[in-house]
Amino acid sequence: MKSKLYMKILGFILFVLLLNVPYTFAQTYSWNINIGEEFIWKVDLVNQDALNTTFGVNWEDDLKEKFGDGCQNLNYQRKYKFINISSDTYNWYLDFDIWNWSNSNFGLSADILEYRLSYQKFEGMIIFLGPWYSGAYFSALDVDDYLDEYSADENSYNLNNQWIYNETDLTEYLIIYTFNINSGVLSKAEIKDDSDTVLYRFSIQTNTNGQIPFTNYFLIFTLSTIVLIGALITKKIKIKST
Repeated sequence: MKSKLYMKILGFILFVLLLNVPYTFAQTYSWNINIGEEFIWKVDLVNQDALNTTFGVNWEDDLKEKFGDGCQNLNYQRKYKFINISSDTYNWYLDFDIWNWSNSNFGLSADILEYRLSYQKFEGMIIFLGPWYSGAYFSALDVDDYLDEYSADENSYNLNNQWIYNETDLTEYLIIYTFNINSGVLSKAEIKDDSDTVLYRFSIQTNTNGQIPFTNYFLIFTLSTIVLIGALITKKIKIKST
């Protein structure tokens, strides 16, 4: 009788442990970008001869397919403005206004409004079926751990805050996305050939990472109010004492 009771207790404990496994191994991630921040990337390297050798005469079309029209031009820039973040049980949703690649000043109105990027939370026993995708210019923190969550296959993998694509149709080049370890923002995207020569690159130029988030404005206002009230009270006490 006792052995049966022990077996039941042991079975119950194992059942509870299995229920908690997804949460035991779940990693908590965070984001280090603020609403209203703007990010600009600039094409700073276009090796036309090398691109022609690797991709063929239609290399410009190949680049446009991967990064958008205009990306094939040296010194062209693209801008993202972070406007909202939301989430559900399984994903974060980051919304951006986007200005397309251009060699002129960005207009007041974006070319693409409320473009949504979805990111998996990797909480619980969730099987991710897709790769990191080329439009994801941002990563949750810690970058290296977060990118590791994406199941690497023979054509893509993470290496020290870099997400690396080895194209299936052309094995003589890699597309490498490098992320800033502190902000999770894409620092640069580049294409390298099999001899490690950089054929193409665009890099982060500027962002408003120094801006004060709304929550900090509220905190500053609150502290200033407290200081002001304290100063008035002190002044009133001095007046009474005199």
